[in-house]
Amino acid sequence: MRGAAPALRPGRTVLGISAVLLPFTSDGDVDWAGFASLLERTVAVGITPAVNMDTGYVHLLDGATRCEVLDRTE
Repeated sequence: MRGAAPALRPGRTVLGISAVLLPFTSDGDVDWAGFASLLERTVAVGITPAVNMDTGYVHLLDGATRCEVLDRTE
């Protein structure tokens, strides 16, 4: 049996976080422009982007690409 739901706290700040997937072109290259667009739109609506998450394929990215993703999100 579950406990009681926590009390509502009106006026509190909600923190939203969303995984942003790394897009690729039809040639298999990273679509950096598309990635930048996804990041910009995510931030514009007040959501914190999460990158290099375990969304099913991050283990397929090489170390240099993972580092580049982080560099482009700072």
